[in-house]
Amino acid sequence: MLAISQNTIAKQQGYNHCIAHHKPFLTKQAVKKHVVWGKDNADRDWSKVVWTDEAKIEMGEQPGPCRVTQMVGEEFLPECIQPTFQSGRQSIIVWGCISHNRKGPLIQLCLQPATINENGKKMGGGLDGPKYIEQVLKGPLKEFLDAVKEDEGSGVLVMEDGAPPHCSKLAKQA
Repeated sequence: MLAISQNTIAKQQGYNHCIAHHKPFLTKQAVKKHVVWGKDNADRDWSKVVWTDEAKIEMGEQPGPCRVTQMVGEEFLPECIQPTFQSGRQSIIVWGCISHNRKGPLIQLCLQPATINENGKKMGGGLDGPKYIEQVLKGPLKEFLDAVKEDEGSGVLVMEDGAPPHCSKLAKQA
């Protein structure tokens, strides 16, 4: 009698065993807010919207597990090994923006260093409201908005996420 594993049957049906994708969790309340926002903005002129965001770019060792395809007995071949390094990774934070038919600048943000308090807890660091205004709002975003307004006219909307530097009183005033 031939034994067939569940994995074999799954593969025959087109299923693969792989690493799960990451996706932010949305509560039912957040989903409702998103639906309301979508309905409220269904008739918006999307050519007058500028989308902005920051991203962390890690340099050096690739984060996360590395997947390889190999035959039995090839586990330790150099092309099947993910090397590790003592030095760890370094990262940079970049900011960028886009609109309907235009790419904005991509800039590296200068972050404030974190400090360690007397209890050994990491404090501060990163990007606060005043630094966000200085590095983004008064410089590259203002220049980009001026160019978009020249093409599309007034009434341009800037879309940002809820990051603390965006929500600070100073940033909202700016």
